[in-house]
Amino acid sequence: MRWRIHPVVPYVAPMLIVLSAVLLFPLGFSIYLSFAKITPQLTFELSGFGNYARVLRDPTVWSAFGHSAIYAMAGVAGQFVLGLTAALLLHREIRGRRWFRLALLLPWVIPPVVTSLTWRWLLDSQFGVINDWLVRLGVLSKFHSWLGDTATALPVTVLVAVWRGFPFMMIMLLAGLQFIPREQYEAAQVDGAGPVHQFLYVTLPGLRHSIAVSTTLSAIWAFKEFALVQILTEGGPAGATEVVGTLVYKFFFHFTRFGDAAALGVLILLVLLLASYYYVRLVVSDERS
Repeated sequence: MRWRIHPVVPYVAPMLIVLSAVLLFPLGFSIYLSFAKITPQLTFELSGFGNYARVLRDPTVWSAFGHSAIYAMAGVAGQFVLGLTAALLLHREIRGRRWFRLALLLPWVIPPVVTSLTWRWLLDSQFGVINDWLVRLGVLSKFHSWLGDTATALPVTVLVAVWRGFPFMMIMLLAGLQFIPREQYEAAQVDGAGPVHQFLYVTLPGLRHSIAVSTTLSAIWAFKEFALVQILTEGGPAGATEVVGTLVYKFFFHFTRFGDAAALGVLILLVLLLASYYYVRLVVSDERS
């Protein structure tokens, strides 16, 4: 029996090789490292589930998972409220609507590193513009270290994440609003429904799919956040904003706990795979219905 190469193989092979080099090999090697004992001299010796056991016993890991969950849930909730409000406003026939849409998209298209550095300067405890405004308005009596206070560091970081992420939510919900038939609102008006009832019984049900997809994707992205938190606070002060992304970085580069870093990375991957599985099922079930 002679094997014949499909004509499409020569065209697909380069892409598969590149994907294997940049995705599959690092993933497989990370999984291997998660089961290995690694010395500072970079010698490897398989140690079973020792890295996972040590990571799961580490209280800082559970604290980081908790902070990531809070960061994701609070951030997505804020993005949803702000995004839905902006989408409802931009859905109306207002003058200059295209320019408003463009302006509100800027936080999303700006690179996260630029966003983080800008907010870090704005929130600076000595020269920050926000502190200056609040003192001038009489809200504060003196400058406050927003990112250096354990009570305010995580909430402020979440607010920055909300500011950066709400445009994605706005665009997704705005696209969903375009597909709600106008006849449904007209029928609701005939039945005597006011604006509040139209919103509750026409708008929200019509946005069900858009809300589910946008919030799920935003939660996945927020849970694995690294750049924004690392630049704003580096996980501090005193671990108040330590999320799983920054903890993996510290395990590997600061504490040379290479195996623990790999094990924690695999655990994060499992959590994200579960969320992605839910997302895929959600999309497929909606398409079938």
